[in-house]
Amino acid sequence: MKKLILSLALISVLPFSSAMSKEKEVQQSMSDLPPEQAAQELMKSNDFNKDGKLSTKEVNTSFRIRRFKSVDKNKDSFLDLEELTESYKRSSQVKAKAN
Repeated sequence: MKKLILSLALISVLPFSSAMSKEKEVQQSMSDLPPEQAAQELMKSNDFNKDGKLSTKEVNTSFRIRRFKSVDKNKDSFLDLEELTESYKRSSQVKAKAN
């Protein structure tokens, strides 16, 4: 019985681990894009209702709620393309300074 429970626990964790690895790959590929294009890609892949802005319900694990709030400059609880682009620009500037 213990082996069965352990096996089930491992089976349930493996897809999550795989999803997290895929998420890191996506983040890395996004960080290699120009800020405007990265923002557009993030919007395109997460704006499920196609209203041109991201809600907290639409953001995925790569864009946590804490980060969402820091990027939401006008505090309307949505991220528009302008806010996303500015966020990517700031990130690329920080990365450039670090190198």
